[in-house]
Amino acid sequence: MPRGGRLFGDQLVTATELNRRSGAILDMALSKPVTITRNDQHFALLRRELVAQLSALSDQVSMYAEAVEGVIHEWHESAIAAESEVLD
Repeated sequence: MPRGGRLFGDQLVTATELNRRSGAILDMALSKPVTITRNDQHFALLRRELVAQLSALSDQVSMYAEAVEGVIHEWHESAIAAESEVLD
């Protein structure tokens, strides 16, 4: 976890602050995510391009995870077959 205990390293603002200083807060969101808090809810304000990159990265990670899962399954099946002496 980064210094200061904040996971995202973003700027925290309240919904009231967003209403009062929307232009400045949108300017902040150009360079890094901004978390808007309202009651016990948290919302992320970030550039659409960053969301698209994160979504694409998530898709790639899912594809790699499925591939690794397939390799592990095949390895496991091979180990079972080897132990059962079916291949002898």
